[in-house]
Amino acid sequence: MHLRDLGDGGIAALLGGPGLHLRTGPFVTRLRGDAKRLAPHLLGLYGDHRCAPSECAESTVSIDVERRRGRPWVRQARLAIDGRPVMYPLPDRMAVPMLEWGMNWVVATRAHRYLLLHAASVERHGRVLLLPGASGAGKTTLCAMLAARGWRLFSDEFAVIDPRSGRCRPLPRALSLKNDGIALARTVFPDAVFAPAFDGAAKGTLSYMAAPGDAVRRSDDDAPPALVVLPRYARDSGFAAQALDPVRIHAALAGHAMNYGALGIDGFRCVAGIADKVAGWQLTYGDTDQALDWFDRIAATWAG
Repeated sequence: MHLRDLGDGGIAALLGGPGLHLRTGPFVTRLRGDAKRLAPHLLGLYGDHRCAPSECAESTVSIDVERRRGRPWVRQARLAIDGRPVMYPLPDRMAVPMLEWGMNWVVATRAHRYLLLHAASVERHGRVLLLPGASGAGKTTLCAMLAARGWRLFSDEFAVIDPRSGRCRPLPRALSLKNDGIALARTVFPDAVFAPAFDGAAKGTLSYMAAPGDAVRRSDDDAPPALVVLPRYARDSGFAAQALDPVRIHAALAGHAMNYGALGIDGFRCVAGIADKVAGWQLTYGDTDQALDWFDRIAATWAG
């Protein structure tokens, strides 16, 4: 069953009762909450995803809304993972971002059967491009632009890698867009479903875009990594691509891995295996179209 089959009322009933088991890629998360914005958000941006009530959930993500104690008496949303609060309460209008942050938190802290990189990831011709980068590097916007040009979205937030096979698992979820990236994504995805904008977040204005339907339908189709690019967008800068050797690729991947140390020798072997097989580049660009053309030229060498 897909979430769209449940409708707004069915989703709200599960959120307020036994919980909604949402499958995203290889993960199942149990969602609960009484915020009115949650059901429309899930129906609009996760309608193509599967509801998996018979499967065991990784964790339970809860968003509860209550009145603040003491004046001013405003409504606040609280995020809890398996019943334990994990961040300070925020105004109830931030319930949707808190739900998304909670699902990220579960993957980042519980999914240690995979190597987890803080990286966007997309696929073309059966090969995966990894875009590691700190927040603000522009990887989500670049990931969305590549998806608009025919690359298959794996994730704008995580690269999920099986240490045994070295292959990447898709995790297509709503793309988290910020500031200028919101308008840009609306331009190249005019038919996509977008969440309302959320102003006043720590990084400015947030919005979310539903993952392309093909990416969601193919969420079981994994692929090997072939290219690691460290992107840096700098307005009014030129275009520069510097090749990376395997040592620098290994250092970049290990530095952006969330559980490299937790996996021990398996994490080292996985990263070393990838670094020895893939090409790597440090990319600085000010013209997004020029960068996208560069990626497409590389992908063209993978065809056939």
